[in-house]
Amino acid sequence: MKISLAWLFDHLQGDLHKVDVQFLVDQFNLKVAEIESFEKIIIKTSQFTVAKLLQNDIDCELFSLELKQNIQVCSRSDAKVGDYYLLKKLDLGWAWAGGKDFNSAKDNLLPALYFESDDAATNWSEQVDLQDYILEVDNKSLTHRPDMWGHRGFAREIGALLGLGLKPEQDFFAQVPVEYAKHSFARNAQNPFSLAINTSGCKSLAGLYLSNVSGLPVELNMAIRLFKVDMRSISQLVDLTNYVMLDIGQPMHVFDADLIAKNELLARQAHSHEKLVLLGGEQIELTHNDLVIADGNGPVSLAGIKGGASTGASNSTKNLLLESAVFDATVIRRSSAHHKIRTESSARYEKTLDPNQNILAIRRFVKLQSQIDTSLQVNYPIIALGEQIEPKQIELNHEFIQTRLGVKIATDFVVDILTKLGFQVVVKHDLVEQIIYQITVPTWRASKDINIAMDIVEEVARMWGYDKITPVLPSKITQPGNLDKVFRIRQIRQLLASIGMHEVENYPFYDETFLQAIKWQPQNAVEVRNPVSENWRRLVTSLLPHLCKNLQQESHDYSMLRYFEWGRIWYPKDAVSAFEVRTLAGVFFERSGVDFYVMKNHLVNLFNILHIDVVWQKPAAHLPIWYHPYQTAVLMHFGKQIGTAGKLSLGWMSNICEGEAFAFELDGDFILNQSPDAVEYKTISRYQPVCLDISLFVPLAVTVEQLQIIIKQADALIYHVELVDSFKKDDWLDKKALTFRYFFVDHEKTLSGTQIAVVQQQVEAAILKSGASVR
Repeated sequence: MKISLAWLFDHLQGDLHKVDVQFLVDQFNLKVAEIESFEKIIIKTSQFTVAKLLQNDIDCELFSLELKQNIQVCSRSDAKVGDYYLLKKLDLGWAWAGGKDFNSAKDNLLPALYFESDDAATNWSEQVDLQDYILEVDNKSLTHRPDMWGHRGFAREIGALLGLGLKPEQDFFAQVPVEYAKHSFARNAQNPFSLAINTSGCKSLAGLYLSNVSGLPVELNMAIRLFKVDMRSISQLVDLTNYVMLDIGQPMHVFDADLIAKNELLARQAHSHEKLVLLGGEQIELTHNDLVIADGNGPVSLAGIKGGASTGASNSTKNLLLESAVFDATVIRRSSAHHKIRTESSARYEKTLDPNQNILAIRRFVKLQSQIDTSLQVNYPIIALGEQIEPKQIELNHEFIQTRLGVKIATDFVVDILTKLGFQVVVKHDLVEQIIYQITVPTWRASKDINIAMDIVEEVARMWGYDKITPVLPSKITQPGNLDKVFRIRQIRQLLASIGMHEVENYPFYDETFLQAIKWQPQNAVEVRNPVSENWRRLVTSLLPHLCKNLQQESHDYSMLRYFEWGRIWYPKDAVSAFEVRTLAGVFFERSGVDFYVMKNHLVNLFNILHIDVVWQKPAAHLPIWYHPYQTAVLMHFGKQIGTAGKLSLGWMSNICEGEAFAFELDGDFILNQSPDAVEYKTISRYQPVCLDISLFVPLAVTVEQLQIIIKQADALIYHVELVDSFKKDDWLDKKALTFRYFFVDHEKTLSGTQIAVVQQQVEAAILKSGASVR
């Protein structure tokens, strides 16, 4: 992108001729964006002259007002007798002046020029920037700054760098009244055109009807400025729209109002296979992804990219409809790439423009047109559709800025530089006398660039100068961390692996196909709004269904399988959030059958090693459908349920595979966060302990744990009780046979036979009170 310093200084309260351009470029590269190169341009007036066309025949004959002589040049089809043209001097005569004469990459001829009188044409050099500097800016460095895709945005940054004030907006924008509407405006007696937005791809749309507009030739300095930044000069009306776009960064389009069908203009999505002939004669076929501006008959412009040929303004246009809109950046980028049409307009729309600045574009057009055509009258208001965006508010304190940058910065500098960059800053103090900045972010910075407090810090930093901040390697204070959870997870994995279990990691979403196959659906599952697949749309509420899926996939090759998984499950919290719970689950499968007590013993050993006291109780509430109702226990820790363990029901297993399985589900967060009491070393007794076995007939209602407690409490010398055998016959309807081994010792002396007999009698007596009998 090219920027003209002479054009840019129209917006600054300063003199270009007093500026050190090399210093300016260096500062801009350090603090704003990358200027790849710059070039000084000098227009030598002796090499040009303005002449009036007298005759357009085989050759054109013109009269130079300042040289007082007739000049002959080759004929051109667009030349009109009586118009003024700029000619350039050659070694052997004169020729039409064109873009190449003003450092342009485009080699078209300069059109007819507008001068109020012959005297004005004679003094043409007084209206032109005879000296200028053209900056070549790297576009990639400005993709985040849509406000700097125009000369006024550049002027604001350069003014901040050089300490020059920005001229007020009222100097550049005509005070045309605005009538706001939300989505549509119907024509009425005060305004002959209707406007409407019928697509989310158009953020805002503004239009102004101008009647009885004079079709004047182009203004010389405007045309030369366009040439210098590689833009063609075509006609006065088209030049004005391009000039506005390059001046404030907002594209716009001018329609011949008399060619718009039904006096209506609509922003909408194109219909597939619609045709549109663009300016220049190229015909394209539209798709439903394209955004168009349409009249009562069909598309008249490929929105944000290029206008249509059927309604384009020309020198014969008398009534205008100015249109300026802000479109969605993604939509414009997609259409531009699809049709392989990239324009100055589309390049700006792709940067996410300020939704409020389209009104300013129309006011700028009117201001420039009125300076050329002094008879211009604006009889209608600007019609503006779409939501008006309010400036964003950001609050941060001065200490926040200094801490992030590592330097001391004066408050006055922060306020001054942010104000020069277009922010409104209010300074106040909080209760502890810290300086607080309340910053209003203008909409042309908030559309893409400034959103959070750190963005404000970046603004201060770049204008302060990154080169002034002394590089310091970051320091890191290393402190010991609590690795208990890490080691506990590792310990649990090792323990489960030691009993032949393999860890698996399943998908956190239920497999809907598998759920349908096993004829089960979860209750209160969290469903995501935009699932990657209809088969994976609900978060798991239990790890066991997918562990059973693992069994189903592998059981045809193995007669015994053991899996466990560390994972997370989710439950709905409210309409928009959910609880996340860490869970440890496992499953033991054997085709020939599993023994509840053998599997229970694995978990008991796990809890013992983890020093977690767990009580196995009969479930008092409803169990998940996969558990066997009479061979499942809830695991309690001091009155809190921390899990469930038991055999899977035969009905559930019939949908999975042939065989039996034992499963458990434990509260993973509890296991990781549980801090067991420190284990104290106890001196081994110097005296020999005694162990005795006792075999019992026990009612089915009495649990092993209850009997262990009864035996241990029978005598103070007993310190450990364990189950060594269990047996049950089919004809024992309400009984079971259990054998316990209990250990006891006296730390003061060796136990005598009499003392051993007393302990044995106390144990038997306590057992009899529980309803059990000694075999």
